[in-house]
Amino acid sequence: MTTDSGKRYKDLVAQALEAAGAVDDQELKRIAFEHVLDHLLGNGEGQPTAQAPSASDTTQIPTPAPHPVDSSLATEQQRVDAAARYFDIDPSQVRELFDLSRDEPKLVMPSKKLAKGKATAVREITLLVCGVRTAVGLETGAQHIRTAADDFNRLDSANFMTTISAMDQIAVLGKPGSPNRAVRMRVTGAEEARPLAQKLVT
Repeated sequence: MTTDSGKRYKDLVAQALEAAGAVDDQELKRIAFEHVLDHLLGNGEGQPTAQAPSASDTTQIPTPAPHPVDSSLATEQQRVDAAARYFDIDPSQVRELFDLSRDEPKLVMPSKKLAKGKATAVREITLLVCGVRTAVGLETGAQHIRTAADDFNRLDSANFMTTISAMDQIAVLGKPGSPNRAVRMRVTGAEEARPLAQKLVT
């Protein structure tokens, strides 16, 4: 990187930090910073400096669209191996829980292995769905979890968002009321997802 380009990049980073500074929530501030920096890098120096987003703007996080699986996970076996590492189970056991034959993973475990209570089952489904999507490099939206819960006849539509939003193991981002808010696995979530998966395949 030349001196001029390095200075230019440093200036853009400073502008992005300033723009994101109006946001109090650290997770939303990080997302706002990334979006602003991407915008500045895409438009170059000739465009007007991005204005600091308001708190209401930054809470309107775009619906997470399915991203192509990383090229390093282009085959089913590579995705299976990635999930095996994430959950610390044998690759052969991964197929007892998930169908990874396509880019979009699908929860396929026997329904009887899930908790009978809908709220508890939804929390288990959330850890598994968010975990496997994280393992193969995909974003998770609330709709991915909702669909899986419905497939296993554990969906309580009226209380679904309340149930997952109350989980300490994940972060539910985006505007309240949005039908497909972004869901991010926290470290504690990954720590709980592993023993859950291990229990389900034993």
